[in-house]
Amino acid sequence: MRNATSKSLKLGCLCAIFGFLFCGCSFFGMGGQGNGYVKFFKPAIPKEKVERLLASGNYPNEIKVIKVMNINELLSVAGSLHNEYGCILIGEAGFEGALSEEDNPAEVARRSGANVYINLVEYSRTASGTYTTMMPTTSHTTTNSNASAFGSGGWASGSGSSTSMTYSSVPITRSYSVDRYAQSAVFYLCD
Repeated sequence: MRNATSKSLKLGCLCAIFGFLFCGCSFFGMGGQGNGYVKFFKPAIPKEKVERLLASGNYPNEIKVIKVMNINELLSVAGSLHNEYGCILIGEAGFEGALSEEDNPAEVARRSGANVYINLVEYSRTASGTYTTMMPTTSHTTTNSNASAFGSGGWASGSGSSTSMTYSSVPITRSYSVDRYAQSAVFYLCD
């Protein structure tokens, strides 16, 4: 029975983590533009239950992070936290994107009440391509004019010039290359 529970826990974590790469939801009022972990956090238990557990005073306030190198390590640590230490799964978050200081799983831990989280960041791919922007340009045109006239007073001649400016834009094609990373975190409440 324990082996079946462990397998279902591992399968559930794996499905949830990879599922978060394509969807997400807001929890505890954590919707946000900048932090991917906040934006894609999915709760495992209701907010009210977490609040009741925290109110009991049985859980330390210090947040601990466990960084892992691959999905197998994440599943192993998650299994240990659940089966050996009796930690309660609060939720998970995952997304793919460029590395950014704004993406911080500790913020989700603080807001959700988790005191332990597992963090996995793996290189996924390099996104590259081209894009076109319009670059403003100006051109100057100078026109020279000569004139002569003959009248009762004799010959008269003169010259002059005028300058005009034309504003336009030209398309400029540029290339980009950005490394993308699969970023995941699993949040627990441990005593």
